Amino acid sequence: MNKFKTLQDLCPAGVIGRMMTVDDFSSSLSEGELDLIRGAHENRIRGFSSARKLAKEALMDLGCPVKELAARPDRTPDWPSQVIGSISHHENSAGVI
Repeated sequence: MNKFKTLQDLCPAGVIGRMMTVDDFSSSLSEGELDLIRGAHENRIRGFSSARKLAKEALMDLGCPVKELAARPDRTPDWPSQVIGSISHHENSAGVI
C-alpha cells in the first residue's frame, strides 16, 4: 500500500507539490496566458489552465502571488526569479512542484 496520499507528502519542507484532475479553468487565465493557447484543442486548454491554476496557488502559498505566469520563448513557464518550478499536464491530470 502506498503511504503517500498527495504529491505534497513527497515534498520536503519549503517545497509545494500539487496535483488535480484537469478541468476547464480558462476563465481564470490572463489575456497573455490565453494567447498561449488560442486555437488549441479543448484537451490542451483544460490541461494548460488546470496546471496554471495549480502553479498560481502554489506561488501564492510561497508568498509570490502572480496574476500571470507567462511563458519563455521555449514555452517553459517564466517563474518568478526566486522560484524553481515544474509544471506537467496530461489529458486527465495536472501537477506542479
